[in-house]
Amino acid sequence: MLDRPVLTADSGAFGATLAIMNYSAPSIDEWIEPDGAGGFASGTTSGIRTRRHHLLLAKTNSPTNHIALVNGFDAKVEIGEECNWISSHHYASNAIHPDGASRIIKFESTPWPRWYFKLTNNLVIEQEIFVPRGRSWTVMAWKLTGRAKERVKLKVRLLLSGRDSNSLQRENSNFSFATYAQGGRFHFGSYPEVPEVIAQTSAFFLRDPVWYRNFFYRDEQAMGRDCIEDLASPGEFGWDLNGSNAVLALAAQGNGQVLLGKRTTEADFVSLRNAELNLRRLERVDRK
Repeated sequence: MLDRPVLTADSGAFGATLAIMNYSAPSIDEWIEPDGAGGFASGTTSGIRTRRHHLLLAKTNSPTNHIALVNGFDAKVEIGEECNWISSHHYASNAIHPDGASRIIKFESTPWPRWYFKLTNNLVIEQEIFVPRGRSWTVMAWKLTGRAKERVKLKVRLLLSGRDSNSLQRENSNFSFATYAQGGRFHFGSYPEVPEVIAQTSAFFLRDPVWYRNFFYRDEQAMGRDCIEDLASPGEFGWDLNGSNAVLALAAQGNGQVLLGKRTTEADFVSLRNAELNLRRLERVDRK
């Protein structure tokens, strides 16, 4: 586990317009992105996972059972020598860390979950997560708004498990941390018989296996269930945000074709995003 100082969330940092995102509020402030085939990605508006079903990627076995593959992520933006976290987690010590949730200045749920984090007086980073209709992929993207005089880098660590929907993972020696690149994609293994996680991205990847211990899920505790989990991170993705966006598309092994072009260019992402946006606009029209 990475040694980090204990920080607590400053609920006042959200401001009046973001009162709904105060972590002390009831955990009904959630989002979900279904894939139309029983799978989904889900979480909270603050980014703090409060239940075992808050996931980015799962392999669906049946309507009532799935294997959790990617549970969440840790992310930070480096501006020169300054580090700005844009993620937060609740740990069993009752600490909220890092302080990314305090930087959220806006959240939108339509057409899919989108967050705006204030980095400096002149810089905001936009983060969006969506699941393309009919595809068992989860797409994450980040875009920098504003001008930066210094180099701006985004670094993201995926948090993996490989457990079923009715259990939680604790640190163990059986998790393989298997990692390799093939055909322009990264592959991450966990346990035998569990599908690999496939990542399409233009990022560099630094292999650095580490366990994150003692995540606390408040809603699980409220239901009298096990509420502590350890998650595995195989390494760190990195992008240079000066003049370009960051995209990370995730799928379970065997869940369909390549989602983006083999080189995973920004044009590939724009095309995918526009197609999904048009599809959802048509869905809203049909419902009316």
